[in-house]
Amino acid sequence: MTTIQPGRSVRTRWLVLLALSALVACGGGGSKSAGASADATLQIRDQAAQAKAKTAADFAAANDGQRLSLGDTVKTNGTGFAQVNYHDGSLTRLDANAQFTLTDLSTAAQAQRVVGTLDGGRAWSNVQKVTSSDGRYEIDTSVATASVRGTRFNTDCTAADHSCTFTVIEGTVTVTPKGGPPIDLQAGESITVHADGTVTAKTTLTPEQLLQDPWIGKNLVIDTKEPLVGASSSSGGSANTPTVDLVFTGSHPFTAKGTKGRCGSGGSFSFEMTEADYPGVGQSFSIARFSNGGAADIKWVIDATSAYGSSANASLIFSSDQKTLTVDDELGHPAEVGAEHVHGTVTCPSASAPSNSSAGPAHIDPCVLSAAEVQAVVGISMSPGTKDGNEICRYFPTQNTDQVATVDVVVSAASPGALDAEKRSTPSGVPVEDISGVGDAALFADYYPNGELFAVRGGTLFHVSVSSPTDPDTQEFTADIATLKAQCIQLMNKLLSR
Repeated sequence: MTTIQPGRSVRTRWLVLLALSALVACGGGGSKSAGASADATLQIRDQAAQAKAKTAADFAAANDGQRLSLGDTVKTNGTGFAQVNYHDGSLTRLDANAQFTLTDLSTAAQAQRVVGTLDGGRAWSNVQKVTSSDGRYEIDTSVATASVRGTRFNTDCTAADHSCTFTVIEGTVTVTPKGGPPIDLQAGESITVHADGTVTAKTTLTPEQLLQDPWIGKNLVIDTKEPLVGASSSSGGSANTPTVDLVFTGSHPFTAKGTKGRCGSGGSFSFEMTEADYPGVGQSFSIARFSNGGAADIKWVIDATSAYGSSANASLIFSSDQKTLTVDDELGHPAEVGAEHVHGTVTCPSASAPSNSSAGPAHIDPCVLSAAEVQAVVGISMSPGTKDGNEICRYFPTQNTDQVATVDVVVSAASPGALDAEKRSTPSGVPVEDISGVGDAALFADYYPNGELFAVRGGTLFHVSVSSPTDPDTQEFTADIATLKAQCIQLMNKLLSR
């Protein structure tokens, strides 16, 4: 665990005054005392993080889904990655070796206010659009103040000279150096403010240059997969808050009933919940409707060894307005009937009838790639693809069939957190990597001697797996993981081009 030394870090002060859209017409401001208490939620995205309550003497291991209250502090270690989710849907993501303290946290009658202190490190802000003239989101550092009204931007205070760099991804940020005039930054622009008040010349970065920064690239991928949910209203809950009433029976019995979980941002019905939402569900439970108007697809990942999907006998019935799904299914492995029974309903208010013209799994044959196309990538003579159910296609070598040299293609519906669900179901010790430039977002997992690539495009999840061949004499694997990764990407791009 790396500790920030007192007096050597740059302290960043975050202020959010975000007006709730349902109350914009009501005048007046709201003081801290007038607002209701509003906890934030901690999300552990990768590796360990620690948390310390305001009254606690020291840090303790933090938990995914843990509530954060006024005065609580979050600290990431050298490989940590954490996220603080606020009441209105805005968020702060913390890179490794960062420390963040909530120093004011409340929901006033017309606005939400969040004030925190970042002690060094990097923080990514994804802020809901502010519609009220009184609303604002500010970052006050020791060298400058950044003011925004709904945007995405990065604050980097990791430099040894205690300078801070502000980079705007979307929207406009006004950076005011201490004792200096304000500087407006548009999307793609960046400046560095030094401890002595001097400012580097404004630079403009192309999307390609932005993606060269691994931290920025990682957050852009996550934002693509996980759009902001939307501000809460006075009636409680977001405009797309799910209503869940599901009962699971079998070897993992539990009940999920409430308004936790995440619906897709609109269009075809999609929903996901995790252990942080309903204890007992395991890593994730998701439902995604095929975007061309077909049935829905269920994926339930309890842990790294227990995963289930919709069975052949699944009853999945949508209401006339397409917003409520009634489920009754004996969950099993794909196309099989199993012993895990789920029944009940899930409602996603923003769901609508899917478009028959949209590309979806039922429009995509998993065996669309020819044997010659697969052979050109893997360098081995392959047989034509063989279907296993409606979603899976398998390619095998035509010679030396006892060798391990296979290609699998799987096409299914994608839930809001499809890639995160895949990451959560990856056993510990298996390296995973976000891949940019493939579909809307992609994830590669190193299961050597297998390479596994998952990609999302629209409402569809694509999965390509390539296994290394073996030398017939030594029986050793002949392809390294970098080769398998490149082959997976080539095959995936061919698949996505269809």
